[in-house]
Amino acid sequence: MQPYRLPGGSSWEATFIARMKMRREQLGLTQTDLAKQLKALNLPFHQQTIQRIEAGDRPLRLDEAFTIAGLLGVDLTTMVYPSRDENAGYAELVVDALRRSGETLRGDVDEIITDWLAEAYEPVATEFVDAWELSQHRPTKLVRWLAAWVIKAIWIFDNADDLMTSTYGIDSSAHEEEWRSATAGTREAIEDLRWVTEEAVWEEMGVSEDERPTMLADLGVEALSAYMRGDDGEHQEEA
Repeated sequence: MQPYRLPGGSSWEATFIARMKMRREQLGLTQTDLAKQLKALNLPFHQQTIQRIEAGDRPLRLDEAFTIAGLLGVDLTTMVYPSRDENAGYAELVVDALRRSGETLRGDVDEIITDWLAEAYEPVATEFVDAWELSQHRPTKLVRWLAAWVIKAIWIFDNADDLMTSTYGIDSSAHEEEWRSATAGTREAIEDLRWVTEEAVWEEMGVSEDERPTMLADLGVEALSAYMRGDDGEHQEEA
């Protein structure tokens, strides 16, 4: 039985094997390393198995190819389709790995930010709102200090949001709208307090420029803590 051939005359298996070896070497994996990792994924592979596959002495099953491609961090299509440019194979593998990394990166950032919002941001935001109400909407020192920390937290979220959005530029399988939809509740909570980042708000309350939360938020951690304790009358940045 003749192997299935792709446009251009190459068999998918020959192309896959060539790229499998190339990608393995890119990652600095020995045949033994790859075999061990595949064995952990329930493929009964040994070093000799990898050796025989790369030598073309053992055929590949489709399920094996799928698992190997996933482990190597490359899309199966990239692994089986030959390049029009014979010198582009290596480049296509690393670019595909970069593209696929977008999904992993988003998942990691999403989990970290979700936990951070629940465990760190929300308690501080709640404390600020309570202080704001208790002060009868007056810009007391405690209100201004907490507002500065809320501003720092909002900056973190905005930067994480920019990072998440930028990953969509390297992963065509995902859509930015999904991230926007998934974080709708979080965005609403952030936007409810975004007014504290507006310098004009504090100016209208009569807060001097160097006492405004928008200025305090630029202080380093130790300096901002010292400000609330009253350890130093001047706001000095951390060394």
